[in-house]
Amino acid sequence: MRRPIFRRSMPPSASSRCRTSTWKTGFRISKCFCPRKNKPFKSFVFDGQPAQIRFSASISLIGVLALGRIIVLYGPSASGKSEIQRQLTNPGFPRIITATTRPPRPHEKDGVHYLFLDKESFQEKMARGELIEWTEYNGEWYGTLRSSIEEAIAGPADANIILDLAGVLALKERYKEHIAAIYIGANLPSLARRLAERGGDDAETASRLQKAREQELTEAYMQPADAVIWNNDGVDFEDTLKRIREVIASFRGRGAQ
Repeated sequence: MRRPIFRRSMPPSASSRCRTSTWKTGFRISKCFCPRKNKPFKSFVFDGQPAQIRFSASISLIGVLALGRIIVLYGPSASGKSEIQRQLTNPGFPRIITATTRPPRPHEKDGVHYLFLDKESFQEKMARGELIEWTEYNGEWYGTLRSSIEEAIAGPADANIILDLAGVLALKERYKEHIAAIYIGANLPSLARRLAERGGDDAETASRLQKAREQELTEAYMQPADAVIWNNDGVDFEDTLKRIREVIASFRGRGAQ
């Protein structure tokens, strides 16, 4: 087995061993542990909070990245996922377009921001197994086409996508070594300020903050992440982007994009 790429996290004489964990979701994943402390390897600290980098037991799979890897961003509303994705996306690192039944907003274009479908078409795709994951929010459906994921994996470049936890687990369960998840977090005061600036409905803002507090900021929610990055207010956004690029480069096992 190849040594993990963050060798500094290991004692000089240590070698890695792996253990398989089963979460309450039923999803299984192997993680490498330092035999001296029996803890996951750690690297990087953002805003005073450690970002755990969890490696699959099959460390050699890093060499397979040329086949195409999908970097999944997930985390609470207003953590900065969309802006991070916008800054990272380029022709060599495209964004995977997801589908939705909600009406397009004035500035949105079909096939650019979303694949806009009517509910009947969306449900037909669900029934035919054309969606790898889907969820309903405020009466509208959101999902990811299986074809979009498989085209990205077969392509020459890595790609990125924003999903929720269920989507992360669905992709990791089916595509395993081709998926790397980055949790983007922010503390409650930061989330509250950003949501207030959006000017949305007070009840919806309160609901999003409650969901963040009870679910999305918990250790269990972060558990499937291959890296955890905190994007709190007061942290230089350019530094956050730099750290994310470093993490993505570490997944690839080659130079940063």
